[in-house]
Amino acid sequence: MYGLWPVAAVSIALLLVAIALMAWHIRAWEAFAQCHAETAEVNYRRRQFRRRMQTSAMLALAAMALGTGDWVTRQVGAPWFVVVYWLAVCLLVCWMAALALIDAWSSRLYYGRIQQQCRLEEIKLQGEIRRLQAARNDGEADNPAKKPPS
Repeated sequence: MYGLWPVAAVSIALLLVAIALMAWHIRAWEAFAQCHAETAEVNYRRRQFRRRMQTSAMLALAAMALGTGDWVTRQVGAPWFVVVYWLAVCLLVCWMAALALIDAWSSRLYYGRIQQQCRLEEIKLQGEIRRLQAARNDGEADNPAKKPPS
């Protein structure tokens, strides 16, 4: 049929990527845990860490299922088992994709809120600057020594 080596190579590569991602997520969580953040950000980061660890662990599971799938289905030999096995692998991959989409949506929503708050603060500060400049300009206009010659 097809060679064992290409499937094994892809499976091992995916497994290594999943392990690297899990290590990266753990390091990122530990770095975040050292800084003192507000409760909303801690909750967001905790949920994000959990989603990303689940996705990475499922990637490792899918890699192992891909690597052992041909052998396992040959050992069992029942056609229904082959269908159930690969359907389960497909559902696992779909669930990973759903978690990835949820993570992207959640990040966009969270950082969009922060960006909106920054814009509001910027607008408030610009208004305060205009108010202070107007007050300073009115003060200069009332001072006869600073009036421009007519």
